[in-house]
Amino acid sequence: MFSAAGTEKPLGIYRAFPVFWDGNPYLDKYDLVLDERPGRFRVPSLRNVALTAPYFHNGSVSDLEEAIRVMAVSQLGRTLSDDPLADIRIVAASVEGTIPGRNTDMFTNRAVSRQEVSDIAEFLRSLTAATLPD
Repeated sequence: MFSAAGTEKPLGIYRAFPVFWDGNPYLDKYDLVLDERPGRFRVPSLRNVALTAPYFHNGSVSDLEEAIRVMAVSQLGRTLSDDPLADIRIVAASVEGTIPGRNTDMFTNRAVSRQEVSDIAEFLRSLTAATLPD
């Protein structure tokens, strides 16, 4: 069904949205927060998703590419950037007894570029049927 929803308990076909809040500009822009906590929403199939706008629980996003950007930031905690350096984050370990500057962790694959948003949108459009059932 091309859906992230599963049948496992306790949420089943429902998922929390949004997951990432800190520094997320989309929360207020699209009024995504319910009662100062993430809502739990049914995850629909991605089949024919190019034809099902507007998106999200409140229908606040009408553009597929914008919905992809919102999901990248709100659900995956990614940043939006074409800068290759934005894709890397180095964090100092905070374990007692570590040597500053030597004990670090590097996280990659943190940014989503304009090309990646476009590629994802084209893939999602490929899930659209040539004709819809009556």
